[in-house]
Amino acid sequence: MNKIKIFLASSNELIEDRKEFEIRINRKNKIISDSGHFVHLENWEDLSTKMSKTRSQDEYNEKIRSCNIFVLLGYSKIGMYTEEEFDVALKHFKNVSTPQIHTYFKEIKTKTDPSIDKFKAKLNDLKHFYASYTNIESLWNQLNSEIDLFISNIGSTSANVKEVDYNKVLFNNYSKDVEPYYLERTIDCTFNDSLRIENVWIFGKSGSGKTTLINRNLKNNDIEYCYCDLSPTNINSTEDVLNDILCTIEDKFNINREDNEKNITNILCKVSSKEIVIVIDELSVEDNTLLQKISESLINLVVFYSNKNSNELKFVVSTISTPKTIIKNISKAGNYFQFLCCDDWKNDNILLLEIISNAQKINLDSSKDLILSKSQNSPRILKAIIKKIIIEKKLDSNSVKVAIEKVISEIV
Repeated sequence: MNKIKIFLASSNELIEDRKEFEIRINRKNKIISDSGHFVHLENWEDLSTKMSKTRSQDEYNEKIRSCNIFVLLGYSKIGMYTEEEFDVALKHFKNVSTPQIHTYFKEIKTKTDPSIDKFKAKLNDLKHFYASYTNIESLWNQLNSEIDLFISNIGSTSANVKEVDYNKVLFNNYSKDVEPYYLERTIDCTFNDSLRIENVWIFGKSGSGKTTLINRNLKNNDIEYCYCDLSPTNINSTEDVLNDILCTIEDKFNINREDNEKNITNILCKVSSKEIVIVIDELSVEDNTLLQKISESLINLVVFYSNKNSNELKFVVSTISTPKTIIKNISKAGNYFQFLCCDDWKNDNILLLEIISNAQKINLDSSKDLILSKSQNSPRILKAIIKKIIIEKKLDSNSVKVAIEKVISEIV
């Protein structure tokens, strides 16, 4: 059964229209149920009864994010909560291309509250088309057509994959052409704001998106950067790390070090660009004592360069280990670095699943909770699960469960 969720928002003055709309939804469900569809209406009356003990606007907003179609009705005024609900729906649409948003104003002959004109001006600025209606029948005729159109676009229970390269949707390495499938999170904004002021140290478990976050934000902000990938480097000493960084900088900026020159700060001073970021990615060593020594050397490098040179050069470091466990003088390091943890995907993985599902035109609602729980708050595992589901082209619950088990046994 395909459930189409509609959230109906309006002020209390349109309570009769809301009741009549619900009656027509119930009638429609009797017609479409045999074809495997059901329209579920969320409205203020039902929600306020359910949430009377713990009611908060946040709970309403969560219902909005999970709906397929958002409908706003306006009459003589637009209340604060009604507008907030519209804003929540709009923000979610910009992130994941859902819900559909439909706005209707009931025709009125008396003077309206200034909030109506203000809200209509807002819609015009957003280039959002709104319609009018005279009575419940004219409203229903318009919305019924939208519901029918939505149902006609719903795929079958088999994987109906649009001709979109799933390798782009489920990308591992960021490039600007995969931006529509990148989930911008709060940490992205924090990273950009922090980097304007000082150096950044990102940490988090493997598969939490550290490298993607760094590359995406530096590229989108057109910041020139030198990327030192330490993942393939066989690290046995601090010198191995510093030498790898030196070689990468030389290649990037076409700089030749003088004979016996090993001082990385002297090399950096030769770089003429005004704004450069040195990225030291995947600093991961099993020997914790060695990792502490390397971290200490990097901190000393940053401190020395910051004191010696006034150019707009900054460092971004990424590690799996938490800085507190590998940096002896964390308070000193805190004077030069902003520390950002990349691990918190608990709520964001839901949005990422929606972005991928919408891009690939697959309905995973019946297995969503299982997929999210088995992904272990890891975007890497989540993408691996969805890729396996797409390849096997079966969306029923049992097939999805088998696909998940295969992924967990292969990569976890």
